[in-house]
Amino acid sequence: MARKATKTKAKVKPVSRSGKVRKKKSAKLKLDVNIAPVKKTPASAFYAGVLDAAEKRTRMMSNSMRYLKPLSTGSLQINRALSGGLYNAFGSVAGPEGSGKTTLIYHCMSSALNQDVNFTSFIDAEGTLNEQFAGNVFSTYGMDFRAMVDDKSSPFRYYRRNVIETVFDLLHFVLRRMPDKIWVPETESWGYIIPKNNKHFSALAEGLGLKADKSLTTAQDFVCPTDNDRIEGAAFLDSLAAMVTESDDEAEERGKRRAAEAAAYSEHLKRVVSRLASKGLVFYATNQVRKVPGQTYGDPLYEPGGEAIKFYSSHRLRINAVSSPEGGEVQRDKKVTSQAIEPSVHRDGAVDRYKYKKFKNTKNKMGFPGHVGMVRVWVADAFGNVRGFDPFYDTLAYLEDTNQIRKVGLKKGKMQYAFQLKESFGKKRARMYNSISAFSYLALKRLVLSEVEGSKKLLMEAADEMGINARFLLAGKLRAQLFLQLTNDKSLLQVTEAEKKAKKKDSDDDDDDDAEEL
Repeated sequence: MARKATKTKAKVKPVSRSGKVRKKKSAKLKLDVNIAPVKKTPASAFYAGVLDAAEKRTRMMSNSMRYLKPLSTGSLQINRALSGGLYNAFGSVAGPEGSGKTTLIYHCMSSALNQDVNFTSFIDAEGTLNEQFAGNVFSTYGMDFRAMVDDKSSPFRYYRRNVIETVFDLLHFVLRRMPDKIWVPETESWGYIIPKNNKHFSALAEGLGLKADKSLTTAQDFVCPTDNDRIEGAAFLDSLAAMVTESDDEAEERGKRRAAEAAAYSEHLKRVVSRLASKGLVFYATNQVRKVPGQTYGDPLYEPGGEAIKFYSSHRLRINAVSSPEGGEVQRDKKVTSQAIEPSVHRDGAVDRYKYKKFKNTKNKMGFPGHVGMVRVWVADAFGNVRGFDPFYDTLAYLEDTNQIRKVGLKKGKMQYAFQLKESFGKKRARMYNSISAFSYLALKRLVLSEVEGSKKLLMEAADEMGINARFLLAGKLRAQLFLQLTNDKSLLQVTEAEKKAKKKDSDDDDDDDAEEL
């Protein structure tokens, strides 16, 4: 009979060996139940030995059901939707033209490089790289895009190729030349699996200073524990819809071409997807959303490439452009109605221009599907530069969605805000920020951009309006601390009531995922 979990009668505080009550490091989601230990019988011990022998023969490692520390996308809102960021798995983002897919890829790439990932590859299947735009996004993270592309020794590689077989052959080759990196329960740490008598992997082990654990070493492999819990590498593809098969020119009929491409994805995705988790590689791709002409029944929208793309994705986003809101400092541009304008904090009398995007997490094997949120693209600052996703709006939207900021009334016709940061932000920091009585929309904009740009001028202006010492704001590092909060406080990853209502509003389904598509 199956064991039944019973509810606990009282919560017991965790106690250390010294008898002191241990403090919780972060807020985690826990069920209020007692979990009974697994029963061990003579038969189970016998089969454990059989499985141990099978693992040694087949070189399959058990008990490795963990993901490495996810890569930040550079956006609080997108990180929250993806349960922390990009995992060592296959993920995709789909949307129509101008929805912000490529902008997201630029941010993910530059953020990955900023986190010292060993290598990052960009496969530009569309061949439409905007070097100036990419350069502006990379510069936000303190990197020179052109210099990284030109330098073969840099951890960044750019490819302009759109043949499915060739691209997946490259990914498959790279994965085969990477060592397995799995969770080792015996050492309670991650570990590299280094095959014996292999010069290629031995050179890597020597370079990293890895030492094998003799008790875990097998006849074929060394197991080398490591405290490195980070992603090893990342590959980004823009876009799946632009890819073709090697035989594409021979298939004249459109239906045959679509069938050939779907078959190619079905065959080649499984070659790489199964290896991503054990190798520590992120594979993230964009896809288009198209409309079937003349369809009157069912959802007319579809993603090119067949069902394999949806099936093998561990998490998926849908993203759409939406009309610009109006109110407060934000006004719709009368000349370009798809854009919004608001006062610049960099230049008196100038305006910044934005386009708003709405996203929805439609599949998420790592956490909660159904997150709905907004980001906006900074299409032109006061000097005419395109900047990518706006870090200020990203911060404000995250604070609003997690109920950590509130509106407190008007002052001289301008809405005032106040922080109500959670303890997971850091008790001292939270008290300091929460003590600020009220501040304006533009004061928060100055504060966030001062941190992103390292601008003392904007920091002093924000501190002056907020009536607080600039040293406290500098020490607080609002945006950086919010990223850390999102990593530690898992309760913030839950879908809110507002998101549930938005989920119900979007009632159209296009597949069997756990949440509706946007």
